[in-house]
Amino acid sequence: MTAIRDHLSGHPDINVVTSGDYNAIDLNKQTIFSLAHIQPNAATIREATIEYTFNIIVLDVVDFNKTNVKELDPDVYRGNDNLHDVWNTTLNVLNDLYLHARKGDLFDVECVVEQEPSVEPFDMRFENGLAGWAMTITFSLENGHAIC
Repeated sequence: MTAIRDHLSGHPDINVVTSGDYNAIDLNKQTIFSLAHIQPNAATIREATIEYTFNIIVLDVVDFNKTNVKELDPDVYRGNDNLHDVWNTTLNVLNDLYLHARKGDLFDVECVVEQEPSVEPFDMRFENGLAGWAMTITFSLENGHAIC
């Protein structure tokens, strides 16, 4: 998890990295967004490997145009907020993490991404003005424990 945190902390589009329960994310105005959050999900212990599954979310504030929308742009699909920009940027952060993990240069130890991660967008703009992408990814590392 440290390697994931370090990679996300060094990403130019991320200002804060948190971990733990989603309810612990500071969603108030003191948080400096864009934010990445790492939540351990599960682990599968095998004789030779341990598979770790993480939920990683990257979120940012959706800025709404405070001008009368009809006066500004009648196209309500795009142009009245930066939702598409937030989705684009946050997906790129997760894509970068996946590609670095897949190529192996993210970790000092042998680590394998077991399968392509699933990634889903979210939009909570009506609740607290945040949107982004959530990714579930599984890493497999050698099980360093010996029975002998």
